[in-house]
Amino acid sequence: MAMSHNGLLQRWMVEVNPRFKTTMVTSTVIVLVAAFLSRDKIANMVIICDLLAFTLIYGDVLLPRWSQPDLTRSFHCPGGSPVYLP
Repeated sequence: MAMSHNGLLQRWMVEVNPRFKTTMVTSTVIVLVAAFLSRDKIANMVIICDLLAFTLIYGDVLLPRWSQPDLTRSFHCPGGSPVYLP
């Protein structure tokens, strides 16, 4: 429900079922995907989506370091940076 508060998901997508306390729309989508796809295809989709998410986060971390190198950083790695970033 936190994603609906900041606008990442629409409010109707995260309506909670009063009896089971689960989201109705996303639970329905998950059931339909599980019903029509094999376990191997679902596993491959999960792996590809994880790889995409890690790649996007990695890019989001490095982009400000390259585009704004003089910006003060609020967090510093204890013991120094283990990786050299030009």
